[in-house]
Amino acid sequence: MKFKFLLFSIILLPFSSVFGQEWETVENFSGSGIKNTAAFTINKSEWRIKYKSEGNSFVDETGAGHVLQLFLLKPGENLSEGEILVNQVNKPKISGDTYLYKTGRFYIKSNSANGDWEILVQVRKE
Repeated sequence: MKFKFLLFSIILLPFSSVFGQEWETVENFSGSGIKNTAAFTINKSEWRIKYKSEGNSFVDETGAGHVLQLFLLKPGENLSEGEILVNQVNKPKISGDTYLYKTGRFYIKSNSANGDWEILVQVRKE
């Protein structure tokens, strides 16, 4: 019986370490329209951006006119050098996450219309 438990534990250990990990928010940004966030530094090899935006009173139930675009840049980079994180339009509610696998100093440029947005920068808890 001990052998079965040990074998079961060994098999599940990798899954629990991947699926059981929690995330810690290291930056929280909110706003509307075209904005640059403050620069932030990431020292972890895996992190994520969680985002959400809800259409305002100018957006009907179809979401027409609601835009959320987010770009990841390093200070000093031009927009054309950045990475597109989010490009969603015409939805009443926009939300999701995207995972990143690089370290460094970054900022996020938003381009949004007809809705407020919130962005969380998260790293895995150790």
